[in-house]
Amino acid sequence: MGRKPPLRRGSRPRPSAAPCGAVLVLLLAAGCRSVDAKVWNLRQVHAGDGSTARVGTLHSDVQHILLAATDAAGLGGRNLFGLRDEEPEPIEDPDGVSLENLIELAEFSARDPRTRALQVEMFGWLAVDDPYCLARERAMLEIGALGRKLGVTEPLYLPADTAAAGPEEVGEALRRLAAVVAPAGRGAGPGAASDVDEACAAIDSLVLDRDGLRRAIYLITVLLYDGQAEPAALGLLPDLHRSLQRQLLAQSLGKGLTDPHPWVRAAALQALVEASGNSQPGPLFEILRPGEAEPVLVRALGMLETHGIPRPPGDPSPAERASYEEVWIRQLVDLLRNPFEGPVSLAACRALAAISDAPLSTLRPEEWIAWWEESRGGGASESG
Repeated sequence: MGRKPPLRRGSRPRPSAAPCGAVLVLLLAAGCRSVDAKVWNLRQVHAGDGSTARVGTLHSDVQHILLAATDAAGLGGRNLFGLRDEEPEPIEDPDGVSLENLIELAEFSARDPRTRALQVEMFGWLAVDDPYCLARERAMLEIGALGRKLGVTEPLYLPADTAAAGPEEVGEALRRLAAVVAPAGRGAGPGAASDVDEACAAIDSLVLDRDGLRRAIYLITVLLYDGQAEPAALGLLPDLHRSLQRQLLAQSLGKGLTDPHPWVRAAALQALVEASGNSQPGPLFEILRPGEAEPVLVRALGMLETHGIPRPPGDPSPAERASYEEVWIRQLVDLLRNPFEGPVSLAACRALAAISDAPLSTLRPEEWIAWWEESRGGGASESG
């Protein structure tokens, strides 16, 4: 037999075969990929306000799965396999770690409600608060698909004359909720579901900003999926969970549309088109003006080319719809009259070919302008 490898300081001899077997089964079942490892790492490289943390303990997927398995087997106090972190260490590239883990977190299926809740919490947080613009852009793009699944149809803004609930008020409401959610095995007493519903209503009545929403989503995720809650006592808790997730994504979309970096604004616009099913004409139309940054204009024009003109509000008559579509075409032609070069002009020409009935496929702005003037009897264009 070969020699045993030396034990690391603080480690113990190997446990009995049963816990090790359970660990291996969990590893195989998980395919050595862990959504919780991605969330753990994202928390390690960010402070609570989203700012960059440069000291922490990063986990590989296998390490995180093994740690969770040993904890579940009641062996959490033992440093099996030398897996437990002894001291936080400097993180060489926290921005790169953030971006990498956001990309990998998005690869997990959002059909699982727990996974989706973790994705909403992380993407809704870092799409606005991560200092690294590429991480914000990546997280913002993921809001589109998640928003579509959860029914987010428009950005959400807190009323200017209304103050959001403070940390103490939010914390107290969440403590009351946690106190009435019965763990499985303890049993749900008479009226338990109504107690949960009352606590849910108290949270739902609060005006929550993104920070309050994240705290509530995190706690409810733990109560629903990690705390072995008694199913008979959940009441309206799952519905509240989804509502809070919708609000967080919608508020983050609103922030993203005014982000100082054009790549993030472009990503927010794309996410809004995807989440709403291309039913929000206002933000897209307002962007299609001279003065907007090139990346945002190119993305907006690409949305028009791919998805067409956004659905008009209400139920317009054929004449009203034709007038509505004409306004969009005129907006693009007016955009071509400005001295744009390269990507914007090309994107505008391609969008016009997609949304108009013109017998053109040209990428020459002057030909589109001539077509418009001829089709309108030579009249000068009016700004939309």
